[in-house]
Amino acid sequence: MRKKLFKNFFIFAVIFAIMLISAACDASENAGNGNIIGRWQTVIDLAEMYDMNKEDLSAAGFDVEALNYTLTYEFSEDGTLKISAENPLVGNSSQEVKYKAENGRIYVSPDFDSEIDETSYTEYEISEERLTLVSEGSANGENVQEEILDVIYPMTFTKID
Repeated sequence: MRKKLFKNFFIFAVIFAIMLISAACDASENAGNGNIIGRWQTVIDLAEMYDMNKEDLSAAGFDVEALNYTLTYEFSEDGTLKISAENPLVGNSSQEVKYKAENGRIYVSPDFDSEIDETSYTEYEISEERLTLVSEGSANGENVQEEILDVIYPMTFTKID
């Protein structure tokens, strides 16, 4: 059961990373929103996200630290976004994409060799040393936030340099 639970969390983490990559980031300073350039980091606690009891998981022999993922977004002035994920059991993974941030919205390319997708975006806010991803949307005005996204957003990152 422990392996199956971990496998399910790993699959979720991969899907989550793909969603973030497909919906994230730019290199311009937004009026009133601060500057997105730099490294931003957050820790995602899957146990907390899904209202799991850490004591019960630990008592069952599950390493609850394996449910923590550290996400780092590094926005460069040249329009490159490096997204990195770290987990004690899975290790590290990263991907670079192109991004554009304007008017409180981040647009990204599906991969580094593709053009930026301006039909979907992630809305964000910056205040002091915090970057908050608020929700996702699309160019046709539809809010693409679904049940799984309700668990994810808002997501707050802290500037680390």
